[in-house]
Amino acid sequence: MRGQLWWTPFFGPRVKVGFGAGWRRKWRKFVTQKSSRKKHSPGFKAKVALDALRGIKTVPEIAERHEIHPSQVHTWKRKAQDGLASIFEDGAGGQDRKQDELIASLYEQVGRLMVELQWLKKKSGYTD
Repeated sequence: MRGQLWWTPFFGPRVKVGFGAGWRRKWRKFVTQKSSRKKHSPGFKAKVALDALRGIKTVPEIAERHEIHPSQVHTWKRKAQDGLASIFEDGAGGQDRKQDELIASLYEQVGRLMVELQWLKKKSGYTD
């Protein structure tokens, strides 16, 4: 059997394993490999999107350079273009909106806690 190549229908006809030295170790490594999705950082996504927005290189060139799929480059470029418009709305619009939402949620939490405190004082008979 040495020197023969074979493949399994489960892994496809292109996966071939030789019976040379260390074939069991290679096969075990191949079978146990996990194909997990890459999770790219926001900084990496911004870098790729800026490269695409500059237009110096084509999208396939950018994708090959960063080892990602061209459709991913298009998606990040579109998100960057959509996000740029929101930066210039009403000055610092995005941050003001986030801060207003945070303040509203904090006031809501304070209100709930005050009502709970009053209820506990009433039930326990505590007086000031």
